[in-house]
Amino acid sequence: MKKNILKSNSSFVVIGKSPAWLQNNFESGRIFSLAQAVNFDFSSNRQASKQLGYQNYSSNIDYRTPEVNLSIDYYFSPSLNNELLMGFKESSGSNATSFSGFKNNNYNFYFFSNENESADGFDEVKKPANLQNWSEGEVISFGNCYLTNYSLSLGLGQVPVISTKFKSSNIAAETLNSGGSTKTYVQIPSLDPYSGKLANVNYNYTGLQFTGGNIIYDWEARSDLNPPIALPYKSSVSIINQSVDDSQLTPLKNFSNLILQSCNLSFDFNRVDLYKFGNDSVCDRKLQFPINANIQIESLVSGFNANESNTQNKLGSATLNNKENIYDIEFIFKNDIETSTGVYNFQGAKLTSLNYSTQINNIYKMSASFSVEITENKGFVMSRNSLYSYLYFGHNPNFWQSESNNWNFS
Repeated sequence: MKKNILKSNSSFVVIGKSPAWLQNNFESGRIFSLAQAVNFDFSSNRQASKQLGYQNYSSNIDYRTPEVNLSIDYYFSPSLNNELLMGFKESSGSNATSFSGFKNNNYNFYFFSNENESADGFDEVKKPANLQNWSEGEVISFGNCYLTNYSLSLGLGQVPVISTKFKSSNIAAETLNSGGSTKTYVQIPSLDPYSGKLANVNYNYTGLQFTGGNIIYDWEARSDLNPPIALPYKSSVSIINQSVDDSQLTPLKNFSNLILQSCNLSFDFNRVDLYKFGNDSVCDRKLQFPINANIQIESLVSGFNANESNTQNKLGSATLNNKENIYDIEFIFKNDIETSTGVYNFQGAKLTSLNYSTQINNIYKMSASFSVEITENKGFVMSRNSLYSYLYFGHNPNFWQSESNNWNFS
């Protein structure tokens, strides 16, 4: 009998709501957009013991539920659809950061595939709920997923890619062997943090109309199935030195003639896994503040600004008049027709390293690294805007003005 081979075109990723487990749970799935790669692994927590008189182990048992690691890579969209689904918050003009209230967020992920290798995974999703048929589908589910790392890589000639890593408490695989008028169910994979058991509820998939994502009022009528993608030549970075007088809040001279080649952002979410007697699974993964963000930029250098009198200032030293240099760093991402814009703004970034290098018949290259401490009240703000909402709803009227202090990727 011919065995079909699963292919990427027949697969897609769905994220559930937070928290992943609730009594009398009901799941509502939304498309995790622009997924490029999914990787997962799990390992047992075995404890072996011996006793006198035997060469072999007297016991070799799992004393805890397996540790499940899940990573998902996806193209970065200025609509910030996936970020909002994971619980990042848009700027609302308050002092809270985009990670305010984020510490308890956890969700279930569902990786759907169709056994028909010629089918597209979204074929059924696009149909009305009563016409969906998942009879040839398979699903791998991940329960109680907590974000542990979020990284963005942006470089010349490359579509920006986000890499996410999660710790999960459970993994399950099912075959969806019914369809048509017969309802198809997926077992919700989240574990009850108190008992460590699965909830006795199912995810009704045949009758499910996928709830919408976070892309609204898009100029090209895009949705979470095909959101706009950020492009490097439409992206820019602004670095402002906040260590000088208010009247001199201009880009540090060393960073004013950059020819950017690449940027990398990384957020580390340090978590402490909590267990309790009577339960062999994790009951909570406490987020430890501050969240540590690292920013790295690489650039060609057109000059050292030798006309500046302050050598420390012009070379971007980590100290300025014996005071630590503090920067605000802003990343602006746009799609190709500039109708969708996402903004990442870091406050209080500290310069941690600065490196210059060159060789014969070449020009100088510069690498700089910054660190940011992010709490629920300061350090990072995320925002977005669309041309449609600006024209019709008047959002952020100054948002579309040109940024004279931004440096584009060339």
